Amino acid sequence: MKKKLLALLLTVALSTCLVACGGDDADSDADTSFDKDDKDEDEDEDVADSLFGDEDEKDDTDAPLTGELTFDIPEGFSDNGAGYFAHSDATVVANINITEVASDGSFATITKDMLLQAMEMSLETGFGIELEVDMPVYENIKIDGRDAIKYTIKYEYSGIVLIQTQYIIDDVDYYRYVTYTSTEGDGYEAIFDASGDSIRFE
Repeated sequence: MKKKLLALLLTVALSTCLVACGGDDADSDADTSFDKDDKDEDEDEDVADSLFGDEDEKDDTDAPLTGELTFDIPEGFSDNGAGYFAHSDATVVANINITEVASDGSFATITKDMLLQAMEMSLETGFGIELEVDMPVYENIKIDGRDAIKYTIKYEYSGIVLIQTQYIIDDVDYYRYVTYTSTEGDGYEAIFDASGDSIRFE
């Protein structure tokens, strides 16, 4: 029963990480510091809509790839063919997910507060309750010369603490995402950090 709950949690958690992080070009000059008390419900929904992308926006036939994203795959994990890496041991619930969405040109406007609020709203929608989300890591970095953000969120649901580290990479016309999901104490945090440090384009 606990394994089924973990799988459900990880599925919902994973769905929160398809973050496009921006809105229309017309919205690119908008204030990116969000104070929930100063926004009404409709405005909160607009923020969530502008932050969460739609994989259907991607047109594979015209994808202007600037290189193949790759990274060192941790031992025991393998790609299922759709950018989802699971462990060969079915009792291991940690996983890695790779996805991309079309860029809207607003990468430079992404802030820690924006991501944190988007994750809180997405998790509230997914679980049906308000969860406290901590973001202990938020860094602007470079990956093979590309602007990128690395951030980690941590939250607890039903006694289970989930940890997700995501790399958002601005790759010309696409945002590339590499998301590492684990549970606290499962031993994969350091392994996933090492894998994340190896992300590159070939």
